[in-house]
Amino acid sequence: MLINNMAFKKTRCGICIGGVKAWGVRIGGYGVALIRFDDVFSAAMVSTTNSVRSGSLGIAKKAVKNGIKAIVANSGCANCCTLDSEHAAASLADKAAQALRISPDNVATASTGTIGKPVDLAAAGQMIENCAKSLSGTYKGSLSAAKAIMTTDTTIKMYSATDGEISCGAIAKGAGMIEPSMATMLAFIETDARLNKNKMGDILKSAVDESFNMVSVDGDMSTNDSVILVSTGKKRAEHKKFQKLLTHVLLELAKMIAKDGEGAKRMMEVRVVGAKTKDQARGAAKAVTNSSLFKCSLKAADPNWGRILAAIGARQSIDWKKAGIEVESKVGRAVVMSECVAREIQKAKKVMNSPEVTICIDLGLGKESATAWGCDLTPDYVRINEV
Repeated sequence: MLINNMAFKKTRCGICIGGVKAWGVRIGGYGVALIRFDDVFSAAMVSTTNSVRSGSLGIAKKAVKNGIKAIVANSGCANCCTLDSEHAAASLADKAAQALRISPDNVATASTGTIGKPVDLAAAGQMIENCAKSLSGTYKGSLSAAKAIMTTDTTIKMYSATDGEISCGAIAKGAGMIEPSMATMLAFIETDARLNKNKMGDILKSAVDESFNMVSVDGDMSTNDSVILVSTGKKRAEHKKFQKLLTHVLLELAKMIAKDGEGAKRMMEVRVVGAKTKDQARGAAKAVTNSSLFKCSLKAADPNWGRILAAIGARQSIDWKKAGIEVESKVGRAVVMSECVAREIQKAKKVMNSPEVTICIDLGLGKESATAWGCDLTPDYVRINEV
């Protein structure tokens, strides 16, 4: 899907669109974000496909089915691989419900952090109470919630935009265990667009497939990733129009996640064209972002096109003799290889010596295309994950 960014206007509201309030609290390495809606609203959710799952996902799924009045997310503890995981998640929902004087059946939960560690319910409960007292429908409310769910993130991930009268805003977190099927990432999205409840799931999945599912930092699948979309339904909206707005918002967040990959120094955008099918294009793009060998080359600003072709060829059948590769950044553009011959290698090295690099790959097989995002692999990634 091609998204025309000129159609959208970036805003500063984050998730605090009309009828939505938020706040977040951090104490040491732990945090809680609380989001409250002024009514019970329709929602949709996409989550990890890992068979090892946090109990928080089960509680969230029930709330999505019932309609959501609040979301409570804790960071610093994944609430996963503990025997009382779902009970702990239910306790978090109960504590949020008590603080907000609402039904726990309408409270969605989410967790992120260390796996195999029990939730400190007493500390989380106190942070929930503090959040409930400070809820704000302002930019600051959204910002504090975004800060509270950070773990190894080094930057805040928040983005919102409008298309005419329709607004869509989101906060997210994610830096490691990124790919496939999202990652150790959370994203909470709010919109005032009036959406058909039966179609919300398909709309969200389509946007996630174009954005979060095209991001890779390390190729590890999380136990906790969760994306929740809530619609206040206050503005009429064409579904196709909203689909484009939602995809735009999630693409911006996906790029932030790739750029903030654990230990990353360079972000790569991998554009594949000339594929026979959309699946082939997506597979080729993700093969490159997932390649540890090429991620090391990216760190060194080395246009090692052999590693690019090898990564794609290991995943699917291609005719490498038809392929062409170029690189692009703020420094300029260079042809790496074409017609089976290495081209502007020295220029390509200079082009790749940039914080953000685009790898353009033409498979020469068809008309389909896809884009994926990733980052380099540095010693800092190992350092961050040693403990």
